[in-house]
Amino acid sequence: MENKKNPLRGQERRVISTKLYRLEFVNFVKLCQTEKKSVHAKLREMIREEIKKKFGEILGGEKETLWENKTKVNGVWVDDKDLKGEGG
Repeated sequence: MENKKNPLRGQERRVISTKLYRLEFVNFVKLCQTEKKSVHAKLREMIREEIKKKFGEILGGEKETLWENKTKVNGVWVDDKDLKGEGG
């Protein structure tokens, strides 16, 4: 497990929950054990990898970051192009 300080440390956190069939859960726990990771650490890793694939690094990277060129409107991040009427 990496011991790097998370750059998002101190940010507000949200809880994600899901139900799995017993066989899915057992296999997921086996996967975690083989990688010597907790269930929570593996879930966070999988979520971060998927976000990175789709959007790039959260705090910079090759692809546009999640919040670059975006404005928060009524609690929702909106692309600035949409605000200016340029969005498609």
